[in-house]
Amino acid sequence: MSKNLTASMRRYHEWVSTLSCSYCGIVGFSQVAHYQGIRGDAFKRGLSIKANDILVVPLCCARPNEKGCHAKFDDNELSEFEDRYMRKIDQSEMFLYWVGLTLILAHRLGLIVEGKL
Repeated sequence: MSKNLTASMRRYHEWVSTLSCSYCGIVGFSQVAHYQGIRGDAFKRGLSIKANDILVVPLCCARPNEKGCHAKFDDNELSEFEDRYMRKIDQSEMFLYWVGLTLILAHRLGLIVEGKL
């Protein structure tokens, strides 16, 4: 986790990591995954710079005999498209959809309130 996170963003990331994996649904193995998609420049992502810290989702980590969805996502292995570019687009859109679901849940639980986190 980044050392520059505010206390409220750190709590948000800790909460996200308690959720089930956005891709496979497994519980207990999630870690915070940052947006790396094709719209990265719109979210202040650059070389060695992660996108805005609110754009995170839970993806499962590697475990015995399983690569984990976080690593698969980083390697563009979650999309079923054969074309490399289409896989990137598909995964980017998938991730943004998961971000939306995560933010909606956080709002419903009162973790995000009118401009505050």
